[in-house]
Amino acid sequence: MRGRLSTDEAPTARASTLAGHGVVRLLRIDADPLIREGRLIPLLPRWTLPGMGCYAIAARRDDQPLKVVRCIESVRAYFGNTDA
Repeated sequence: MRGRLSTDEAPTARASTLAGHGVVRLLRIDADPLIREGRLIPLLPRWTLPGMGCYAIAARRDDQPLKVVRCIESVRAYFGNTDA
């Protein structure tokens, strides 16, 4: 597929689509609220990508800088996973 705009930045893609400039592939966690609000409509509702993992790797668990701890907490909160 070719178009005038191509980006790997989700916020840019979402903003362009919401402004009426095409289609976008978003994570369900980002798309669902926009679909519920009626701002987006699903084009291929039965089509899904295979799942994928998200991993955080740190040198030592007992000696992580606070910014690393907060980053991991933010990722877990965003994706709704509280598993270690």
